[in-house]
Amino acid sequence: MKFKKTLVSEIGDVIVGITPDDMFAYLSLIPLQAQSVFDADTVFQLLQAEEIVHGIQSDLIRALIHQVNTTQFPISNHEIVTGTPPQQGSDAVIRYHFKTDREVQLIEDKEGNIDYKELGLINNVLTGDLLAEKIPMTQTIPGKDIYGREVPGTHPRDVDFVAGNNVRMSPDRLSCYAEVVGQVYLKRMTIQVSPIYEVPQDVDLNTGNITFNGSVVVYGNVLSGFSVKAKENITILGVVESSNLVAGGNIFIKKGIKGGEKAVIQAKGDLTVKFIESATVECHGKLMVETSIVNSDITCFSKVLVARGKGLIVGGHVRAINGIECLEIGSKLGVQTRVTVGDKFVIRARLDETTPKIESLREFFHKVNDVLSNLGSLDINNLPPAKKEQLQKLLDQKTEAQNQIKEIEEKREKLGMLFQAECLARLKVRNVAYPNVTITVGHSNLTTKNEYRSPSFYEDSTSRTVKIGTAL
Repeated sequence: MKFKKTLVSEIGDVIVGITPDDMFAYLSLIPLQAQSVFDADTVFQLLQAEEIVHGIQSDLIRALIHQVNTTQFPISNHEIVTGTPPQQGSDAVIRYHFKTDREVQLIEDKEGNIDYKELGLINNVLTGDLLAEKIPMTQTIPGKDIYGREVPGTHPRDVDFVAGNNVRMSPDRLSCYAEVVGQVYLKRMTIQVSPIYEVPQDVDLNTGNITFNGSVVVYGNVLSGFSVKAKENITILGVVESSNLVAGGNIFIKKGIKGGEKAVIQAKGDLTVKFIESATVECHGKLMVETSIVNSDITCFSKVLVARGKGLIVGGHVRAINGIECLEIGSKLGVQTRVTVGDKFVIRARLDETTPKIESLREFFHKVNDVLSNLGSLDINNLPPAKKEQLQKLLDQKTEAQNQIKEIEEKREKLGMLFQAECLARLKVRNVAYPNVTITVGHSNLTTKNEYRSPSFYEDSTSRTVKIGTAL
């Protein structure tokens, strides 16, 4: 063992070695003659002369002296003085509750299949979500060497996070939370939440499908087979191919939809688009098309406007509760085109939905009623507990079925009244309506046989027929 200093008694039989770090002292006792007698005071005097004052193990020293005096066997380098090392503090740590990198996260389903379009690149958060928390550093407690001097230790490193846009810091600055719905990300060690997710390129295999809690802006195209889903608005500055768009708000598509008969577009708000071709569209707000709707299946719960450019509707089926306005409908070649205005198609669909439900409930009610009838006039109170429970369950099911049947019948009655109400919606064609256009207004249908200039198609509520007026 290497010592920086050695303390030796007068006759050389007691040796104390001090380590280079001044944290330990070791004792060696060497009997130089038969029946040597050692005294603990000799050791204490050596320590005192060296001004060693901290960590002296007095009882151990006495025990070692007694051992050597008894056995006359030497001891070598026994630790008798121990300094106190510093209690090292820990660095502060930031624990993020979101991915801080852009690594792809492919997810395998229960069958072992992997969808390579779902890359898991977006950190979606809701308002109030915990984004990160700081585990504070703990201070280092200084130690002491055997001379009683302070041993400082290493000072721990403190770190802080910075709350950026739309991020709220807690009063104690130990946690931060999202202030808006959107995407959380780390930029130059600053935590930020953006309510808009921007895609600077096409939506393709590099981006994967986009699913976002806020609004999405795509600066390129949405390629076939991919989807963009946003709880708020979607803006596409390119073309939408055979893909799927779902927005909780509005959708704006600058260069139109080339659906290839596979595109499905759903907007809870307005949909504004240059053109629609071979797509299925559901729009709860207004549908505003700049040039044309071609061979598409459209359902609009407000109004359809195709009143600029060509302003053409041809092929497919366009439905709109509050009416349709366009410049042209159909074609000179007589391409079959269908349009429906008014709310009757929606009401009819809701009535149709109730039919299987009420039929199933009535069938169940009759079965339960037959079972109860076969039981006759049994006194439920005299039945065994198990039978009593079964009978009571049947009675409860009968009552529940009756209540549900009544509820659906009342709903059907209200829908029936709405279905019979007058339809005020119109199809207005500013320029020309061509032959072979089937027009449904409210309850009434008409298929055009001729060309009509600037017609307005509406329902005569008395005769329940489609009448033709002027759109100008």
